Amino acid sequence: MDRLQILLKLGLDAMGVPVSTGNYQQICEAVYLAQKGGVSLTRFHMGLNKEGKAYCPKPLINRSEHLSMWLWEDVRDMEYELRSGGEDGSDRFKLDEDALKVLEEIAEGFRKGDYRLA
Repeated sequence: MDRLQILLKLGLDAMGVPVSTGNYQQICEAVYLAQKGGVSLTRFHMGLNKEGKAYCPKPLINRSEHLSMWLWEDVRDMEYELRSGGEDGSDRFKLDEDALKVLEEIAEGFRKGDYRLA
């Protein structure tokens, strides 16, 4: 995993959100709430759609590297790497205490089912 993916994994771990494409909507909500709380876990700006669900709009493909930098693709790649038994590298990094405090509050909201996106 690259450093940005490790940052995302650390943040999701702190919020108790598994890295899986199967719960992509929850990942979007978690990342959106983190951004709203001042903690940026990804290079993507999250938004709310008309239904009030968090989402990450798909940007244009980076033609110089032939990579689409999209949150779903990061999650898919991270999930594959973790399932393949690869080292994720997250043990070499940690989030600062201010960020952890915000993420723990979000995690508590998830556990209670008491969080608002808007």
